[in-house]
Amino acid sequence: MFRNLMTDLSDKYHLIAPDYPGFGRSEQPPIADLSYTFDNTSERRRRTNRYFAVSILY
Repeated sequence: MFRNLMTDLSDKYHLIAPDYPGFGRSEQPPIADLSYTFDNTSERRRRTNRYFAVSILY
């Protein structure tokens, strides 16, 4: 969905495109193994941001 946009922006910005479990090209883990809540999705985003040392989001 954003592939063309990311290509257009990549010459000016460093881009990170996380593929959340069950979305995009990843396989969906069983619901018993992963709670699909907004809080857990937000926590996964926070951990990704910390891992890549992201301090500014646009």
